[in-house]
Amino acid sequence: MEKRGASNIEFIISFILFIGFIATIFYFFNPIRSVSYMDSSLKYVIGEIENNVSIELDEVSVFIKDSAPDSVKFEIPQISKEKKVDAINYYGVKFPAKRNSNIVYIDRKKGSDKETFIILRFSEEFKEESVDGKAKAIDKKGYEISTQDSRKVISENKVEQLRQLYDSNYLKLKEELGIPANIDFAFSLEMSGNNKIEAKRSVPGRAEVFAKGKLVEVLKKDETTETGYLTIKIW
Repeated sequence: MEKRGASNIEFIISFILFIGFIATIFYFFNPIRSVSYMDSSLKYVIGEIENNVSIELDEVSVFIKDSAPDSVKFEIPQISKEKKVDAINYYGVKFPAKRNSNIVYIDRKKGSDKETFIILRFSEEFKEESVDGKAKAIDKKGYEISTQDSRKVISENKVEQLRQLYDSNYLKLKEELGIPANIDFAFSLEMSGNNKIEAKRSVPGRAEVFAKGKLVEVLKKDETTETGYLTIKIW
């Protein structure tokens, strides 16, 4: 009887040691958070963040005949009517422009010169300016569309909005983005002039951080574009 009791105690001790051994393996090596799992999680988080801070920017290059009036209006089709227009020349100098349906109005005179090459950009984030109400309509003989392009860019406004959500309700933001409960994340956008938007949390001492950064085109709050650096981290 005593031998049977001793055997039971030995079995229990062995079982406890075995469980402790397994727990140690999980603690230090954690197969649930393997490298492949973290890599795939990082790709997912990058995709979700980029989807939430990107906007579509349409760009149309137009040549206007020098003989055309200072203020003109003409048709630019196939652009979402929700988007507002912004007009610049090759050097980025802005010209007053507005839009009414498919008709674009531009005051193309700066000082004593009239601009013949105009880049029209379309985005919901632009703020339109007033244009001379006497703008003259020109037909396709008076202007020529050179190139037309549509691309995704990072919106500084949207990055700032996402950072505010991150700071105010991190757990809710994780849920909305579909990020697993056992994954934490941070992000930052660096621009010129030491301008940086950063959303971050403290990282546990033993946590392994997985990160990726890349150059991105940014539409800034002042409606100019520049190259920025977007970094996303998870742990």
